[in-house]
Amino acid sequence: MSLSLLNFCVPRQHLSLLSQIPSDIQPTPHPNPASPSFIVTSPPIFLHPLHTPLSASLSVLKQLSLLILQSSSAFLTHAMAPRTEKETKGNSAEIDDASLILDYLREQNRPYSAIEVSANLHNKVNKAQAGKILKDLHQKGEIEGRTAGKQIVYHALQKSSDPASPELLTALGQEITTLQEELSIIKANEKKARAALATLQAKPRLSALREEIRQLATERDAAQARVHENRSDSGDDHQPQISPAARAQLERDWTQWQRHARLRRRICRELWECCSEVLPEGVATAAELWETLGLEGEVQ
Repeated sequence: MSLSLLNFCVPRQHLSLLSQIPSDIQPTPHPNPASPSFIVTSPPIFLHPLHTPLSASLSVLKQLSLLILQSSSAFLTHAMAPRTEKETKGNSAEIDDASLILDYLREQNRPYSAIEVSANLHNKVNKAQAGKILKDLHQKGEIEGRTAGKQIVYHALQKSSDPASPELLTALGQEITTLQEELSIIKANEKKARAALATLQAKPRLSALREEIRQLATERDAAQARVHENRSDSGDDHQPQISPAARAQLERDWTQWQRHARLRRRICRELWECCSEVLPEGVATAAELWETLGLEGEVQ
């Protein structure tokens, strides 16, 4: 019959006890990835009574028992040790992030995805952490979650409103009717106001009229200045100065055009006498015929 002991953890400070075990049954120490302060022994230890003296076996068992008790006590002490300040800060930060996200959802009162929550909080909580916290809050029933396409959106819990009574519904209906009537009146007033505004915009503005008045006043002053200058140059009698040659030419032109006027007057009188020898029916005199034809002037 053989006695077998499974793998067990040994503190590094007690590693020297393994050297007291006979070499043929001595275990091999290996590093423990879960806890660097301990060593894992392997393979399992087998004691064969037929090959090992009884005194040696009892001694080995005694040493192994003591080693197991010390190892178990040390391992339990290490496992149950209080958390470090770093772990405490990590958990506290996670709780603060959860409170921050929960308060934000309640304040906004609208659905957001994890990416949107992280972006709206200016990356105070990264996307991965925001998704994890939102999922945990949803599982705890503190928020609601809905699938929207390929992502999940979360929102704060909505309070169920009380059912509306018939009186409240009637009052709301009357209020809606009143507001609709007021809206119709407001739209009509808006239409009138727009028409009045278009009429006012079509008229010249006071600023434009003032500018035109200023320009006209400037032109008037310039014209008056030119008139005053011409009068000053003409002398006291205010008559334009004409040279003797120009005056003689004007007299010759006046005499010539008077002669043309007398000749044309005589031709017109002779033609009218020929036309008025026979008067049409209903016309008694030549003067009446002249007026009927709408001719101007007098025939002398």
